[in-house]
Amino acid sequence: MARRRTYSDEQILSAVRDLLLAEGPRGVTTAAVSARSGAPVGSLYHRFPSRSAMVAQLWIRTIREFHEFLLAAAERSEPGLDRAMTVALATIDFAAQHPEDARLLAMASREELRSSEGLTADLVDELDDLNAPAEALAAQLARELYGRASRPAVERVVFAVFGIPYTAVRHRRPGRDLGPMRELVRVASRAALEADLSASAPAPSSPATPTSPKATPTRRSR
Repeated sequence: MARRRTYSDEQILSAVRDLLLAEGPRGVTTAAVSARSGAPVGSLYHRFPSRSAMVAQLWIRTIREFHEFLLAAAERSEPGLDRAMTVALATIDFAAQHPEDARLLAMASREELRSSEGLTADLVDELDDLNAPAEALAAQLARELYGRASRPAVERVVFAVFGIPYTAVRHRRPGRDLGPMRELVRVASRAALEADLSASAPAPSSPATPTSPKATPTRRSR
């Protein structure tokens, strides 16, 4: 009969998160994780092949919880602009309800973790597929808002619904009230979604209109 695990992976990953937030990546050592979680060092080596693997597993867990939060918010809203705005503001709500996880999301990126040494092929595959739910949601919102999931439409959704609120959370000060930031995100995201881009291309300048030297290409003499 297999021995029952006394310490769950969730407990261990929570210890990794606490150390990462308190001391940075250098603070996440096997000995420190063992001391904080109570799990024996041998158990940690058995479950996680490296320190990088522990951090990657924590990142995967956090991103999946974040995506579940966004998808639940999307399901509660009406199609179109209402759903897009609900998802955009859900990022701020997630940061308010889960401040430690929000801080973790702002500390690293998938690309940084993917390039870490000591990751198994399975972990790399999980990191590669991690954004699939968000990508599917962005395509859905593009179809609801603009009639099709063309590349420009999806890029606009990604910028307005994911990029703006994520940047706001990334640059927030710890302990600061998110109410004003939530309103700023609401205004900025809605403006980006509703902007008329058909008239955004610059008109050609007339000969009488002065142009800056940087904007005027120079011809090479032959």
